Amino acid sequence: MAGFWGRRKREQAETAQQDADLARRAQSSLVAADEHIRLAVDEVSFAEAELGPNAVGDLRAALDSVRTHMQEAFHLHQLNHDEIPDTADELRTRNTRIVQLCEWAEDLLEDRMAALAEPIERARRAPEIIARVRADAARVRERIPHARETVARLATRYAPSALEGVAANPAEAEQLLSFAEHSAGVAERRREAGQREQANLAMEAATEAARRAETLVDAVETFEVEALRAEATLGAIVEDSRGDLIAARTAPQVPAVIEAMSALQAALAALPAAGVNTDPFEHLTRMREANAALDAAVAAALERAARPIPELGHVRNAIDDADRQLAVARDV
Repeated sequence: MAGFWGRRKREQAETAQQDADLARRAQSSLVAADEHIRLAVDEVSFAEAELGPNAVGDLRAALDSVRTHMQEAFHLHQLNHDEIPDTADELRTRNTRIVQLCEWAEDLLEDRMAALAEPIERARRAPEIIARVRADAARVRERIPHARETVARLATRYAPSALEGVAANPAEAEQLLSFAEHSAGVAERRREAGQREQANLAMEAATEAARRAETLVDAVETFEVEALRAEATLGAIVEDSRGDLIAARTAPQVPAVIEAMSALQAALAALPAAGVNTDPFEHLTRMREANAALDAAVAAALERAARPIPELGHVRNAIDDADRQLAVARDV
């Protein structure tokens, strides 16, 4: 009996300690949530000034929702400290609900504020970003004459179809750089006029235009390297294909093999003579497809040859045996 009451007292003490911890947690959660709300209000004001009212719609809606639900939390807290006595279960239920409401409020505000963190940081660094856009535009503009020279040099070696993806890049890059510089000026003027939302849009447009211009100029230099690599690969595939054609003559001359050999021979015959402007990418694709088709056809033919069709007499005997077994099964 003494052991029972001792265990009972320990359980009551543990429950009382847990309730006390929960009460302290509810109190601290209320303080933290209230501070988070105050910070969110300040963030809304700053973000609206920097980004415009449209950018803070989600955070403002979250604030309204949090304030509504936190009224319940503060009301529960008030009930816990009024003059009316409460049971332990009532206090435990209220404090648990307070903690849930506060954690939900902080998570929601944190999520909405995190979504605005990067745009706000960019808005704060607007002068630095605009200066960098102008510097990038000037640097890329210096590369355009070299890009034009590269396209002209490539045109003496490759067909127009090969250059289709990069021939206009220098002119397009120059247009984008002019747009980037103009947009940077618009961004500065709008910021000075207090039109921050329009200024940020113009700054984003300037940044993207400068980035695209550099990508176009880079593509010209990349093309020259990729074209040389395609020519080297094409030479290796041509040599390999000629060897495959010789080897394919010893394979079973089934229709699929004959057709694949003809297609590969046609692809080889379509290759231009030395000194003729060509499209190495197109020829490389055609040769790869024809070479792969011949390899597949030969492999299939060899596999079929390794599993010859049984003689007709054996097939008839197997069918007769199967018929007898089926007859026995039906009788059973």
